[in-house]
Amino acid sequence: MRESLFLTEPRPQYREAFRNMVRDYIQGREYIYINLYKQALGNFDRYVELLHSYARGRKLPAREVPHSTYWLTGPSGRIYGNIRIRHQALEVYGHIGYDIRPSSRGQGLGSLLLRLGLEKARDMEIPRIKIACDERNQPSVRIIQNSGGVFIERLYDRKTRLFVNRYYIDV
Repeated sequence: MRESLFLTEPRPQYREAFRNMVRDYIQGREYIYINLYKQALGNFDRYVELLHSYARGRKLPAREVPHSTYWLTGPSGRIYGNIRIRHQALEVYGHIGYDIRPSSRGQGLGSLLLRLGLEKARDMEIPRIKIACDERNQPSVRIIQNSGGVFIERLYDRKTRLFVNRYYIDV
């Protein structure tokens, strides 16, 4: 299965698949992702247009930078995860944010998603990415380290009230 998965830009044809992923987060009560994706439950076409505008640096939320979004999918059309590649690093969270839907975790898909995302970052001519995760998120820590992540520092994020591990990866 992993061999046939790929990244795609957000498209209206993935409406139900993406909404199913959002419902997966709702069922898992993962509010950070529910809040990030809940717009998709309303006007999905507008949501997709908004993601494309972010990539062009338009209509950005406060404290965000231009970023390209990709969905991990395959021939079935199911969406397994989401990766956001920031064109410039955020101070705390760096260039990349990614997530795998709760029902698809523990299958190596996070590693695949990050590997494919690093290829996109290389195509975007980002030679070294910064990436961070909650230090308690051990699966993400392992994914980053196994993907070549070199530890930079541990810091406290006042906004999320979490300690964050920061890494860099040369692409």
